[in-house]
Amino acid sequence: MRPPTTHEVIMSRLKREGDCIVYTGSTTADGYGQFMTLGVQWRAHRYFYTYFNGDIPKGLLVRHTCDNPPCVLPSHLLLGTDADNNRDMM
Repeated sequence: MRPPTTHEVIMSRLKREGDCIVYTGSTTADGYGQFMTLGVQWRAHRYFYTYFNGDIPKGLLVRHTCDNPPCVLPSHLLLGTDADNNRDMM
């Protein structure tokens, strides 16, 4: 029997909450899912954005349309600037 891959372990830490799919593993102080793999610290929403959409261009961040920090549902994640994110918070 082979050990689970990192991706399989991460997928096992997901659960549906309302319209969101949330990461139930370790979180940051502000509620974002986080994990480490191959010596790299990831925020879960950034991992899932990258997994489904490719690299995050320099200068952009991954925003949540649902305002739910542990959510990793790809349709709830979009790229934007710090200014976009600040407008979203208003």
